Amino acid sequence: SCTPQGCNGGDEVGLSVGGTQGTTAITDEIESGSTGTAPCSSVNSLYAGTITLSCYAGSLSVADSSTCLAYCSQTAEMDITLEGRTMEVTANQIIMHGNTAIRSCP
Repeated sequence: SCTPQGCNGGDEVGLSVGGTQGTTAITDEIESGSTGTAPCSSVNSLYAGTITLSCYAGSLSVADSSTCLAYCSQTAEMDITLEGRTMEVTANQIIMHGNTAIRSCP
């Protein structure tokens, strides 16, 4: 029987993550009809998560990049309320997705 060609480690595909155009690659060989993954940060260093890549007959494509999540920038702002007083606080540092940062009260 004829087996469709798979995708080789190092094969690349172009995509956009958070408005940044770039390419990413699979690290290991995958069979046709299978999927592999690449980190979102390989396209945009300000994003975390995993891109799912699909291989069909030797052609690599993006199956899903919806799990790419942006870090909070150092200029991200939010309102907080302490003892009835609301104030705006700025991150002042890049905060990785899922992490926290501590700020002194203004």
